[in-house]
Amino acid sequence: MDSEALGLYIRATEFREKAAICAQSSPDFKLRFEQQYAQWAKRHAALLEKGSALASVQGLSGAQPGSIQSFAVMQAQILKTLPADDRERRCSELLDDLKE
Repeated sequence: MDSEALGLYIRATEFREKAAICAQSSPDFKLRFEQQYAQWAKRHAALLEKGSALASVQGLSGAQPGSIQSFAVMQAQILKTLPADDRERRCSELLDDLKE
């Protein structure tokens, strides 16, 4: 259960960072993401809370190198460098992942 909670927390952090990149090239992406993310986070609230606590205890929270946040920022920067069509596809996949 701990690994599931931490994994979900990592995904949530990546979702938010990648969404910021996706919103830069798609005016309606931010609203769609916020709506779907809110529903997804509500469904997984207990695990996300536990994952956040685990990240903190393990020294993985914050923006310092090696943290979950810094890893998510790197992932988002990779997304930003992709060709527009590939980036759009991955942004669409991100929204699909929230529907799981």
